Amino acid sequence: MAGLALSGLASGVDTSGIVDQLMAIDRQAISRLELRKTSVQARSDNLGTVTTKLTALKNAAADLQTASLWADTQAVESSDAKLGVTRTSGTGPGGYSVDVQRMASAARRTFGYAPQGSAQTVTIAGKDFQIPAGATIQQVADTFNTTQGSPVYAAVVNDPVAGQQLVLSARTTGQGSVFNVSAAGFTEDATKARVTDLNALVAVDDGPAVEYEKNTVTDAIPGLTLTLKGVTASPAGVTVGAPGADQEAVKGKIKAFVTAYNDVITTVRGFTDERPVAGATTTTDAKKGQLFGDVGLLGMLSRLRQSVTGSVIDLGISTGAPTGGASSADAKLGKLTLDDAKLTAALADPNALRGVLDSFATGITGIVKQQVGSGTGSTTGLIPGRVDSTSRELRALTAQVDSTTRRLDDKETRLRAQFAAMETALQNAQSQQAWLSGQIASLSA
Repeated sequence: MAGLALSGLASGVDTSGIVDQLMAIDRQAISRLELRKTSVQARSDNLGTVTTKLTALKNAAADLQTASLWADTQAVESSDAKLGVTRTSGTGPGGYSVDVQRMASAARRTFGYAPQGSAQTVTIAGKDFQIPAGATIQQVADTFNTTQGSPVYAAVVNDPVAGQQLVLSARTTGQGSVFNVSAAGFTEDATKARVTDLNALVAVDDGPAVEYEKNTVTDAIPGLTLTLKGVTASPAGVTVGAPGADQEAVKGKIKAFVTAYNDVITTVRGFTDERPVAGATTTTDAKKGQLFGDVGLLGMLSRLRQSVTGSVIDLGISTGAPTGGASSADAKLGKLTLDDAKLTAALADPNALRGVLDSFATGITGIVKQQVGSGTGSTTGLIPGRVDSTSRELRALTAQVDSTTRRLDDKETRLRAQFAAMETALQNAQSQQAWLSGQIASLSA
């Protein structure tokens, strides 16, 4: 049978086991190379994690400099839930009185319907609908609802007296939504009263009530959009605050920056403080300590800490004040803390605050760009250069593993062939010895 090898039949020695043991010793070199690959890959992965954290910090710094963050805004409030109010542009601060006397409504009409013996065209508000011969009331309603650009909604209802009826409602509000239907088979139910006052009616302050075709009113108070949700029992109060930067939004962005900054500190310190395992024999140990004491990353942390100068400390951003004569663990690491009271006080002069934060963010961005380059996929920063170096090292190690594997496979094939040849020669010698012994025995007889 091809490929069948019976080890040691002639010699009595487990030659296959000997080859396995010899090759196991040689293949330890491959295991060592694989552990080196694991170490290098871990270093690359760790640098990638640092890059991600630094990019998040750079983005958080950029958020502090966006013009929209510092644009004038105004707080607006309504005293009545039936009146919504939204600021659309600058408006005079102060209070307004808004009396919603009527909501805008859609025109609605009710018809009886009788199927016709021939097809017809029904026109509503300039839109033509094709009604086939013999169409039922439900089919007519479906035609009104599914025709693109239809100005009405249609519903079939059951009246206890008149039976099935077709209710048509305009898809817009106000007097402009009024429509007519004049077609065979359509008979309007005169008992269903029409709503004639379809416009909203709103009075602002001491002014006269004004009609609006929609329940979203944009020109009653300059700079504000009023959303009518119901008729107010009494005039609703609308309050508009003084213009200025949104303090809560600014605080939110500063807090996000502090979080991103501290994430960088935690991540980098975690890598640079982790010690490598000497003589690592497992992949878990081989991954440890690949950035231990990394001079480049520690230098970056030092520059970040130096950027936290007195100007931002006055805003409440600092590396923490000593407590009881001793600094906290986070302060020793260089993590930032935020003094809300100081920050709130600084927000009283948003222009000065913006100037300090802009300078601070620019400095942070410069430090980060030196490390990670200008953006995603950049190859100009220090870290992308290091990652590229590890990639080249990984390729070299992979090629070395492949060449070593081929060499050892060839060696194993050669050893097995040599031991097989030895077994064959020994078997032949034993056969000749047996033959000679037989011949000698026969001569003696």
